Amino acid sequence: MPIRWILLVVVSLVLLACGQLRDDLQRARAAYDIAKYEDAQVWLEAIEPEIGQLESYDRVRFYYLRGMTAERLGQRADALHYLSLANEGVQVAGARAGLTDEQRRTLEATLPTLVPTGRDHRPPSSDEVPSPAAPDGA
Repeated sequence: MPIRWILLVVVSLVLLACGQLRDDLQRARAAYDIAKYEDAQVWLEAIEPEIGQLESYDRVRFYYLRGMTAERLGQRADALHYLSLANEGVQVAGARAGLTDEQRRTLEATLPTLVPTGRDHRPPSSDEVPSPAAPDGA
């Protein structure tokens, strides 16, 4: 009988931890949405060691948000790393990857601007990246 109680406690703790991680991810997203990128980064860095506990679609969301936050803060190498992980998750999971259509488009537009073109394997600086063409009618 005590083994069942221990197992129940362990399962309960794991479920609580996953819920807390999802809540923290949502807080990071809220900070990102209002352009408080430093705050978003703090939340994301805090939960990063535990992202293996998240479902795959939440991990893709984490990687996307972590990468876009880094990109907004001018941390292009980090942005490349995390957005590449998000892109891999999208390629594997397809529609179940957890990103909205708009997030997918942003990922597809941003990732190529971060891909290294020189010999040093570092993303080009933001002033080396050509600006995207103006949309038709602009």
